[in-house]
Amino acid sequence: MVKWKSIVVMLGVLVIFAATAVVVATATEPPTPFHIYGWVKYSNGTEVLGPNVSITNQNTGEDYTVETSASSNYYQVIISSYNVSASNILNFSASDGVKSNSYEVTVTSGNITEGGMFGQNLTIEVGICGDVDGSGRVDMADYFLLVDYIAEVPGRELNCC
Repeated sequence: MVKWKSIVVMLGVLVIFAATAVVVATATEPPTPFHIYGWVKYSNGTEVLGPNVSITNQNTGEDYTVETSASSNYYQVIISSYNVSASNILNFSASDGVKSNSYEVTVTSGNITEGGMFGQNLTIEVGICGDVDGSGRVDMADYFLLVDYIAEVPGRELNCC
């Protein structure tokens, strides 16, 4: 009789051990972080200190909270891998408070595997003061456009730059 009880107790312990192993094996893994970072510069190479950066997932409409610093041109965001998938389109927007620029970037399966999008550098275009015709340089054509503009209406002031 004692042998029989020992076998029953042993089987009970094995059943409890097996049930515990199944519960542990089926527990969900926590989401892995998805890291996005980069730097914001002007098109002339100057750093944009304290940039305003926003990132929106165009597929889900979710806006991510982007961290920046007033003394740096660096930005970063760490989100849950549950919130982004391969082929999602992310809209990056960078601003200095006056000028801004936006980009759309498609998340790849490689980004998901690597855990993020690293070095997503953003550029804000700067114009050249006095470049009225948008040619990328200040020349006599700009001068003549300005003279014609002022001459059209007497008393008109020029407010560029």
